[in-house]
Amino acid sequence: MCCWPLERLRGVFGFSLPLNEGTVELASGDPDVEAFSLDTQGLSRVSEIIVIGRVLNVASLQETTPEGSLIFTDAEIDVQETLKGECPKKVIVRTLGGQAGDVVMAVSHEPHFRVGETVVLFLAPSPFGQGRYGVCGAVRGKMTVEDGKILEMPLTLEELVGRISRALHSQDIGPDPYFIPVDEEYSSVPMGEMAPLAYRYDDVRWPEDFVNVKYYINASDPWVAPITASAETWNVVGSKLVFQYAGKITRKGGIRDGYNVIDATRNYGPTGWPAQTIYWYKRLGTNGGYYYDLVECDTLVNLYYRWFIGSDPRGLDAQNVLTHEFGHWISLGDLYRPQWSELTMYGYTSYGETKKRTLEESDKDGILAVYGAR
Repeated sequence: MCCWPLERLRGVFGFSLPLNEGTVELASGDPDVEAFSLDTQGLSRVSEIIVIGRVLNVASLQETTPEGSLIFTDAEIDVQETLKGECPKKVIVRTLGGQAGDVVMAVSHEPHFRVGETVVLFLAPSPFGQGRYGVCGAVRGKMTVEDGKILEMPLTLEELVGRISRALHSQDIGPDPYFIPVDEEYSSVPMGEMAPLAYRYDDVRWPEDFVNVKYYINASDPWVAPITASAETWNVVGSKLVFQYAGKITRKGGIRDGYNVIDATRNYGPTGWPAQTIYWYKRLGTNGGYYYDLVECDTLVNLYYRWFIGSDPRGLDAQNVLTHEFGHWISLGDLYRPQWSELTMYGYTSYGETKKRTLEESDKDGILAVYGAR
């Protein structure tokens, strides 16, 4: 994850920075940010095309540039019905992440596709390839259809199509039912849930017995304090994993180049994620058993949204969001069900929220279970 906003995000231990008093604005956001929301109403507005279709094929590819490498996944969609805009009978939807050989690039909040599934997609042209489409609203912009029902929300396909139609005619359709992703990566049963703990480990970890993960910051100076405070929140739990701030850098995040970077320099538009973590890992072992070693992590901060140090109803608290993102660096996954809403690794956030700055017992249990106590 990244975390992404609950309902409508207009724009998502003693080491905390100022909260209610003396908030500091870090980024003013895009002038059009007030027009964006993640529900069906907002997605219908920002998408260029909305289609119902069947996934015909899924394939990954790697692209290498002088700055580093990226892996994409292309899903070929047989369009069965177009609800908005015009498009060919078959479209290619490109998402960040995938597998090339023994290297996997995983990206928080990117939707995943399975051959044969029927989907409703909110799409716009992708910045990563001519003639390709990207999914609006991250994982929220892909809905799965099975037996005439939407799996992510308690709606029938007919009901969802009706809501989209009314939204396209500028009618207020009200809030969506609660949305829970059904992608395998997001819906697996959390480890320890029966304890009754709740954390989800993604089966990937930094390889050393005593892990010292160096990270760099590409951002203006005021960002350094909330980023380092977020990392320190996990350090003080006492696990064998320790985050070490290695200084400022001008390298961009999101490309595999041997540097772990928090990048808060770019406006990615109304993506649906205020921050997104990308990590690369290698599959090692033999047919007798595989394991996965993390080799690099980056986090991208989306300056389309408005950012603060502290709680402000007009935007996001940087330390709140980035404490969650460092949880992904540990290889803890997002949790989406309402009963986990107080945890740092809960996958939704909102303007003014600060509760993710501090870890709950299940968050601490997660890092200690993966890396052990030092």
